[in-house]
Amino acid sequence: PNSLANTNKQSYLSYSENNAFNKAAFILPVTESTYLPLRDWNILEPEIGAKAAAIFDAHSGKFLFQKNLKTKMAVASITKLLTALVVLDSIDLESVIPITEETMNVDEEGGEDFFLNEKLFAKDLLKAMLIKSSNDAAVAFQVFAREKGINLVELINKKAFDIGMADSKFYDPAGLNDEG
Repeated sequence: PNSLANTNKQSYLSYSENNAFNKAAFILPVTESTYLPLRDWNILEPEIGAKAAAIFDAHSGKFLFQKNLKTKMAVASITKLLTALVVLDSIDLESVIPITEETMNVDEEGGEDFFLNEKLFAKDLLKAMLIKSSNDAAVAFQVFAREKGINLVELINKKAFDIGMADSKFYDPAGLNDEG
């Protein structure tokens, strides 16, 4: 018989009772973790200045680190990523979108991103919203959509739910409302 200490090989066990039957069974090595790294509990958790953080291993489906994972927080400009998904689904990128007083300097701190009465293709406005993180562009999409009978914020919330963000609630397309 082989030793169980040797986990690299299968061990063979023969069982017999009064020689009535002889049955062989294989004992597999002691199971090892299928994901790395393993947590060394002698090492303290890292000090992170962020209000929340997570490291997720997609291969194993496990969180390797988490801080305030279930705490609801405003996602700010990440809202624009959802806005972009909805815009791609509901607005023709060749549409011409005007910049109005309602869509200028909506955050009142960053200055205007566009000129009053400037007209932009939706595809260019989308680039400004994603690359510059333009709040004015996000609100311009909202106003344009509203004029077409589309409730952009409602679609953003539906998209969030559809992609698994069931605990999220959005109030504007730019992430300016920190209650969301």
